Amino acid sequence: MLAALCPPTGPRISRAPDPHHQPPQDASSNFPHHPVYRGYRRDLVAALAVLCQGRREVVEEIVQAGAVLTVVAQCRGDAEDTFVREWAIWAVRSLCELSPEARAEIQALDARTAPTLDADAG
Repeated sequence: MLAALCPPTGPRISRAPDPHHQPPQDASSNFPHHPVYRGYRRDLVAALAVLCQGRREVVEEIVQAGAVLTVVAQCRGDAEDTFVREWAIWAVRSLCELSPEARAEIQALDARTAPTLDADAG
């Protein structure tokens, strides 16, 4: 399930699969590389969030798989997948509650802010 949740990249302009795109030949090649239906990403993140709740062994599997940042990336949200952000925040909460390693990995991220526009600049 984590392999199907590759981190979102860049703005999403088209939902149509690229006919020239060659998916990577690894374990994730068994999963679709485009949304199967509206809400697909939300459903995956929701299932993951529910599975993480109070289950240290599930959280440790996510940490060992190196997928903490994949879960965090879902917090960015998506206009096409309503509530994906909220489910991702719930999953991150469980990760941080049950795993010091996940918490440390998230704390090590650099905080970035959106550039502010100066009203006086021309």
